[in-house]
Amino acid sequence: MIIEANNNFAERKVWIVPAEEDNNTSSNTTTKKQRKKFHQAWPKEFHVSPFNSRRGFYSISTLDSFPPENSLDEAGTIDITITLLTSQWRSKLVARVWSTSKPLVPSKVSAVYGFAFLASWCLTGPLLQPRTLFQAFRMFRKYKLKIRDRPEPDGKVFPRHATPAERCIREVFTEHLRQIMNASTKKFHLHLHDLTDGSTKMTFSTSTANQESPCYNISILTPRFYAIALACPYIDTFLHEALLHKSEERRTARTDATNPEAFIQLLKHAADSPYRTSGNTDSTPKTSNTSIKDPKTWIPKTWKLTISLLLLWIWGCVTVMRAIFQLRLSGGGPGSFIGSTKRQIDDNSFFHCNSFKQAKTSKNLDCYLDHYVHQHYGPGLTLRYLFANLTTLVRERVLSVVGGG
Repeated sequence: MIIEANNNFAERKVWIVPAEEDNNTSSNTTTKKQRKKFHQAWPKEFHVSPFNSRRGFYSISTLDSFPPENSLDEAGTIDITITLLTSQWRSKLVARVWSTSKPLVPSKVSAVYGFAFLASWCLTGPLLQPRTLFQAFRMFRKYKLKIRDRPEPDGKVFPRHATPAERCIREVFTEHLRQIMNASTKKFHLHLHDLTDGSTKMTFSTSTANQESPCYNISILTPRFYAIALACPYIDTFLHEALLHKSEERRTARTDATNPEAFIQLLKHAADSPYRTSGNTDSTPKTSNTSIKDPKTWIPKTWKLTISLLLLWIWGCVTVMRAIFQLRLSGGGPGSFIGSTKRQIDDNSFFHCNSFKQAKTSKNLDCYLDHYVHQHYGPGLTLRYLFANLTTLVRERVLSVVGGG
């Protein structure tokens, strides 16, 4: 039996439960009422409730409702029991779902009855998440429960799909990464594996790399990887936060590099390359796999002034949201690199505080992607990039309230 669980953050986890072997039942005594039993327990690796940690176990017991020897017309009733166990294997919560009548067979149901049946359940799906949030809020207020932040997927959990705003930031990030790779004087390849968008794979190589050059891999585990980029003034700070966060539950990406620190320094030196920052943009390929194209065309002075003022106002809003997001990250747990004002990674990078007043934030609220946008994008794509910033940062702020950030 295949079991799939979903949480309110659009993440999924799949388990395969084998059937129990029943040696006491002979072929002569088998009846239609006897069905295969499924029972299994596994560690609680999936974040479902903001009031429970991932410590403990799940146990499931169910009967086979669709035996292979029976047709759909002979399907049995549903009876599933799931038990949440503590680390000491004590029952903490028992949930049971069972059917109270025989299943309906679509081929034997009239059109009028089928329409009425679907109409009676049409609001169940859309109202599921609002009802869940409402009940969670009631429990939080009534029992004063502690909200636990959602851990990032570890590769065993299917992450949610990236939002349009996060896909926009991904385009900017990959184009910027392509530029600094072309500007690097080192010889190496980089494979970027994005698990959040149908396992998208992209390959980058330095201009001097060959077949014998080392190859590094980065796997993006969650779309929050791109939100973290918006709070980092430098690419090395960003990669330290994403790859080497002291708490593994807060890492948004992983790499197979034996020395991740040396790999990060490779990209840092490429980003600081005088050839790249001198204004020479020949290292950026004229064609790319993304849709980032915004040729600067002639704009009337009045409209140019209006657009400039609009962009200036939006930049201010983005700066404020970044400051809030940086405070959230720097005070959200031990191991964050964003709270340090130094570019060198040392013991002070693992600073942790419990209040916004004590949080140390970077004096530079600019994202390292901003410079690339200023140099290569016209007003249209700059506006799109800024709205993507605002949308992503507001979303992260909202999720932080319900333990999703």
